[in-house]
Amino acid sequence: MKNLSKYFAAALVSLSLVACSSKAPDVASSSSPSPSPSASESSSNDQTKVLSDKALSLLGSGDYKGAKDIAEQLISKSPDNPGGYAVRAVAELGLKEYQSSLDDYNKTISLAPGLGSNPDVLQSKAIAEYNVQKVDDAKADVQKAADLYKSAGREPNYQFATSLLGKFNAGEPVDINTK
Repeated sequence: MKNLSKYFAAALVSLSLVACSSKAPDVASSSSPSPSPSASESSSNDQTKVLSDKALSLLGSGDYKGAKDIAEQLISKSPDNPGGYAVRAVAELGLKEYQSSLDDYNKTISLAPGLGSNPDVLQSKAIAEYNVQKVDDAKADVQKAADLYKSAGREPNYQFATSLLGKFNAGEPVDINTK
């Protein structure tokens, strides 16, 4: 079985979309045309996309420290954008900075509540919760992730989530490299 870091691919794609947007879409005003971005906004968005792509690449290669450094730049540039916090949460999970990771997952979800129903986010957040002894929260989140994976027909992810739940129930150590 692949390790957990391989299961972040789908979440990272979602997070890259969030990280590259300057703010969450405003559904209420979607009926009116949005103004074209100014040259400075466009340049800033381009810089954000470059940084986001670099951070995601570093996460994919296991360079969690480098990804965290880039995520902090993203947060500094756009503190209301959930993408920087999400990337930093994954990086901190890889660095075994579990409380910081959990704080960043919670910040991400507070800025983009829809990510609280993303099974990839729930599953990785559960590992942070488990490692700060919030075992009941971890079990609830990984069970919700498993249910979402199953309903979406994502069988390998479902199997991994149920395996993770088994490890939680058995009190086994779990981190981003768990198989």
